[in-house]
Amino acid sequence: MLVTQFWAQGAAPDEVEALMGSWAASPYRYRRFDDESARDYIAAHFEPRFVTAFEQSESPLMRSDMLRLCTLLRDGGLWMDADIGLWHPLEPLLDPVKRALLYAVPNGTIHNDVMFFRAPGDPLVAHLADLVCENINRVEGKAPPVQTVKISGPVAITRAQQQDPALFEGIDFTTRPTLREYLNIRYKMQYKSEGPWWGKRFLTDPAGDA
Repeated sequence: MLVTQFWAQGAAPDEVEALMGSWAASPYRYRRFDDESARDYIAAHFEPRFVTAFEQSESPLMRSDMLRLCTLLRDGGLWMDADIGLWHPLEPLLDPVKRALLYAVPNGTIHNDVMFFRAPGDPLVAHLADLVCENINRVEGKAPPVQTVKISGPVAITRAQQQDPALFEGIDFTTRPTLREYLNIRYKMQYKSEGPWWGKRFLTDPAGDA
């Protein structure tokens, strides 16, 4: 299984490096992108409009959203955000999954920090990649941080399900408590209290789960 992560520039803070390092040290195939390698990957495998969406995204959150869908579309596998580490082997969780595994929180929002697709080219990922690319290019990558979840993140995915439920047929859903049996999910991290793209809004998620 291929695990993909992203950290925009340079070394991550120690607390993040420890989490990402748990994947690098795991038995799974692992790759980590930064801004430069992510841009090169998208340019090598996708139409110019996807490169434009990535390049003009001011927020690293938005760039991560664009990259995650591109990698899942081309390669499948597991996307894991940088603030999530590995606790225990994932085979009991993922082996029964035929198509894909996503998770939603109690308010119904489908989150994208953990996404697994068994095979490349899944039609749902293709739809979401087109949708997010179009959304980002429409706003020219410029939006207040809180709007990222609507343009390229969980709210965009949740609205896609509401508008076309058929795209999600055959997708397995799990819960965050189940994920926590396998994953070290850390939302309250020091780096999220710094810089223009974080602040208090990102110290807890929309479900109020720290």
